[in-house]
Amino acid sequence: MSLSASGVPERRPSPGPWVPVTWTIIVVCSVVAVLQLFDTYDDLTAEFGAHPALVAFDLLPFGMDTPHVALSLVSSLFLHSGVAYGFVAMLFLHGFGRSVERVMGSWRYAIFYLLCGIAGGLVHGLANAWSSIPLVGASGAVSGVIAAHTLLLPWSDIRSIGRKLAMPAWLCTGVWFAMVAVSGMGGWYGFALLSCLGGAAAGTMLAPLFCRPGTLLLARPLDDPEHADAYGDGYGVPVKVKVFLALLPVVALGVWLAGIDSLSDKDTKAIGQESVALARLYGEGVPLRPDSALELYRQAAKDAPGVAARLGKLLLAGRRVPKDEVEAMKWLGRAAEQKHADGLELFGMALVKGEGVPRDPQRGVAMLQELTLQGYAAGDLQLGLISEQGIGGAVVNLESANRYYRLACENNGWRAALRRGKEVGCYRWAMLLFGGRGAAKDLDKARQLLEIAAADRVPEAQNALGLLLSTGDPESLDIAAAPGQDDRRAHELFEQAAKSGNADAMYNFARLSEQRRNSPKALPREDIRYWYDRSATAGNARAKAALEQLK
Repeated sequence: MSLSASGVPERRPSPGPWVPVTWTIIVVCSVVAVLQLFDTYDDLTAEFGAHPALVAFDLLPFGMDTPHVALSLVSSLFLHSGVAYGFVAMLFLHGFGRSVERVMGSWRYAIFYLLCGIAGGLVHGLANAWSSIPLVGASGAVSGVIAAHTLLLPWSDIRSIGRKLAMPAWLCTGVWFAMVAVSGMGGWYGFALLSCLGGAAAGTMLAPLFCRPGTLLLARPLDDPEHADAYGDGYGVPVKVKVFLALLPVVALGVWLAGIDSLSDKDTKAIGQESVALARLYGEGVPLRPDSALELYRQAAKDAPGVAARLGKLLLAGRRVPKDEVEAMKWLGRAAEQKHADGLELFGMALVKGEGVPRDPQRGVAMLQELTLQGYAAGDLQLGLISEQGIGGAVVNLESANRYYRLACENNGWRAALRRGKEVGCYRWAMLLFGGRGAAKDLDKARQLLEIAAADRVPEAQNALGLLLSTGDPESLDIAAAPGQDDRRAHELFEQAAKSGNADAMYNFARLSEQRRNSPKALPREDIRYWYDRSATAGNARAKAALEQLK
């Protein structure tokens, strides 16, 4: 044993190749990656990922959800957002982790790895407290291992694929963090930038404490063929300094976590509470708790009009909560009072129709007009429907309907929320132009608008365009046996709209196959019966009659 310039004894890592913790992590992550390939609906990610809102608002103070959220910070380290990202992370772990495990010893290294990963998850969660997208991946923990290697053994070579393929550790470290920066700043689902930075910071602070006694920092490798992992002079760190450095990230994260609830602004806190409520409603990341979820949702809705509007829609639909039109209108009305777009639209239409609230068309139309003044296509669309269909006792005015639909269709707002309803507006405008209702007939313009709406996957537009291609009339009530302009594409459009739940498209999808058996995309008889049955179940009388004829 030699002494460094500082007088601290040098400790040589064991030259043995066996590193059980590193290999165990790689094997477990690889097995989980295979399972994720068969996880079509990302149930594993939803269940075992670290949800930022849960981390920020449901980890402290200690409660019934705390153990589940804490465990998610560990379980998320063994999931990845894609096979490629998992492979890269494990490749770097293999290259850096073996030397770090030998320097620390396996049990210290295992704890160190988990702490770096947890620190990365905490940093990501606390910095994205508004988000409900689960964090998965070992990149935070791997960044901590890489940071520790850089602090301990910066001058050694990294051999991850073979002994002949070697790169300086400092260069490999630069490559890793360059990839992390590009992935994180590009907004891609890969390496979470803040998680990696948090893991790296924790790794740098914790590494001196978790090394075996006598281990030197910034050690240089010895040219010793008998001990390939032997290191010479470096810098010793007193135990008190090691403890102080290790406590820094613990204290910093603890203070941040404890203060997140009071430091967050009202909207961020409300959205975070909403995310926690939804997690409890769906049982994602925490146990299923509908009652506490609804109570928390109500609490959040008091502070944010957007949350109030979404709670109103949830109660209207009765998804995961008891359907309650009265309470839904209460929250939608609250959102409308604060000029929130969803509140103005839904509560305004409820006032026009008299659904769940006393009918007040004048006030409802005023809210929709307020929505149009804010630049929302949804307001123009609803005013167009009122004018076209005479909703709420309004006088039918097709010219006015044309004008409103055109405004909705030509909305070029830079935010998606402003354009919501744009494609449906194009479809409604197209149908008026096809029939020359309220405006001069313009078949070319109407066809163009229908193509736009169908391309944006509006089911009604897909069905109408399918009818136009197969019968020449977008409002045809039936399909004859004679071939149409483009039956192949009509089949595709009907199928897309049918799978979206459009009852008319279900009928037309089956009817086109029944009438034109020679079509290359014609369905088998059992499939025709299936789509007729689905359409009839959805209330289509023509489909019910067609089923009777098939018997």
